[in-house]
Amino acid sequence: MKLDYFVVTFLIMIFFAEGKKAPSNSKIWKKLQKLDSFVKEKIKDAMESLEDHQESLEDKQSSFEDDILSLENKYDEHDEKFDAVELSIQDLEDKLALAIVENAGEDLITDQDLQGTPQEILGKLAQKVFFSPVEPKGTPFKPVNGPNGNDSRIGIVGAGAGGVHMAYLLKQKGFTNVTILEKSNRVGGLVGHVDLRGTRMTYHIWNDRFYQKTLVPLLDKFGFGPDIVNTTRDHTLFWPTNDANIPGMWSGQFVIASVMQEYQISDPSLAYQLILKQFAEYTNIYIKIFGKPETTFMRRPDPLYMTLLSGTIMDFVERFSLQALKSFFRNFFHINGYGTIDTVPVTYLFIIVTPGYLMELGLLRIPYNYMNNRSLQELFPMMIEDQDINTIFNFEVSFIEKLGSGKYKLHSKNGTSEEYDFLIWAGTPFDLPQLLYPCDMKNYLFDLLKTQHSHYVTASFLSMKNSIRGAPVQVYGKQFLSDTYENTPMVDYDVHAAGTGVSIEDYISNNFTYKDGSSADVKTFWSLQYCFCEPSEEETTQTLTEHYEKFNGTDISVDAVLKWDQYFPRWNVEAAAQGKHWDLYDFQGTDNVWIIGGGAVFENLNSIMEYNQLLISNMI
Repeated sequence: MKLDYFVVTFLIMIFFAEGKKAPSNSKIWKKLQKLDSFVKEKIKDAMESLEDHQESLEDKQSSFEDDILSLENKYDEHDEKFDAVELSIQDLEDKLALAIVENAGEDLITDQDLQGTPQEILGKLAQKVFFSPVEPKGTPFKPVNGPNGNDSRIGIVGAGAGGVHMAYLLKQKGFTNVTILEKSNRVGGLVGHVDLRGTRMTYHIWNDRFYQKTLVPLLDKFGFGPDIVNTTRDHTLFWPTNDANIPGMWSGQFVIASVMQEYQISDPSLAYQLILKQFAEYTNIYIKIFGKPETTFMRRPDPLYMTLLSGTIMDFVERFSLQALKSFFRNFFHINGYGTIDTVPVTYLFIIVTPGYLMELGLLRIPYNYMNNRSLQELFPMMIEDQDINTIFNFEVSFIEKLGSGKYKLHSKNGTSEEYDFLIWAGTPFDLPQLLYPCDMKNYLFDLLKTQHSHYVTASFLSMKNSIRGAPVQVYGKQFLSDTYENTPMVDYDVHAAGTGVSIEDYISNNFTYKDGSSADVKTFWSLQYCFCEPSEEETTQTLTEHYEKFNGTDISVDAVLKWDQYFPRWNVEAAAQGKHWDLYDFQGTDNVWIIGGGAVFENLNSIMEYNQLLISNMI
């Protein structure tokens, strides 16, 4: 029987540890010595083998590290090649877009129109934009299926502006059985107000010219006319760096300064000439693609022109070298919370910024409209009462069944249910397929709407002393110029001062009183913050307070807060370029369903109401 080498060694160690000396002639001792030598030799061999193995492992590790480094280098090379390919593709797309526009017919605005003094050029541009006989271009809007008979049970989910307006139009068309289901206990949706210091504080402004067929007739009908005031755009002050030590600039000055900085020029008149020239280029591009649309939601473009809808607004600006218009586009999008021009698809630019819109609000700077101590929220209950529209409050939809009869059964979270022949969804579009029981329509809508996303808005109503304020309306450059929404204040608005026409001099010197008679030593205004990620209430308040402390604000109090967590649902860049807006319109009426509201077109009242009118006018 052979003993284990290590056991034998252990026995030898014990033997010597006990101080015993084995007889030299002992057979056992000789065997032990022999075994000891054998064990030592084996240990030596094992150690040498281990060292060889260790060296082999180190060589392999070194080789492995070399392989990783080689792979990383190859990956970097591949990444560089991929970037180069992307740039090449982008370059080809840009060249294709330029070629398409260049060969798309004659320009509406010619080089001749750009000759003369700035005022002469502006006059010629306005003449071309407003009075040229240009027809709409693109695929005409097709008829859409509507409710089958005036007594059809029509259910409208959502009592926001879109839902109430659609119910109002349907009742006017003779449909007698229209019901609005609203998850809250009020109507108006995003339209709201807060009453402070004797003033109805609201945050909605508009322009009469562009609302002539939508909002203005309703305001006239329901007696809001005497309360509507015009507010000059020259009373909007821009703080370029959010630093009160650096003087603010009036909005017109800020635009010119931005162009001068963009092009590294020192002549304001040259900056203005660039603006006029690029306005003409933008107008020519727009007219070649869309003509003059009947509504702000233009027809689906010819397939050849769909290439021009790729990318963000900023991609479009760079593709056609329209950098002098960036401040205008930021003004329309950033301030109003429609997203940043670096992230929003260019399709949305074309929907809201028609040449006429850019001319009047950008170049001519016509006043915007506001209500003195009134709110648009007051309008929607009046519309409901006027048409006797049945409204069920506190009905939050939990799921929707499509019955075998073709009707829709809507279940609420409070356990009640309602059945309708025709369903109109006026909430966030992507909520609909998530609430539908499995069916073909659910799958189609899920695919159509899955890339829509929104952001977060906080409207805080503040009071403070000693704040450095140069005007009732102030815009803050840090957020205005950013390519993302960071939850810092974008714009604030002293509703009372703007609505009652307090002069700039009186506003700065606190030489006025609020409607309740209180002193202007304490100023009250709302401030808007936008964020792509959901901010905490603590973070929002801290950011707000720190911002106004930099403008010397003291005794800062947040008197009221309004929040929206699904503001402006919109498609991403790729989906918008594929024409999802028009795909949704083509879906309208399928299986007796309409989808309306800001997520269907654009998140402003005029676009929402025009879209409703478009569906009603094409209804069969």
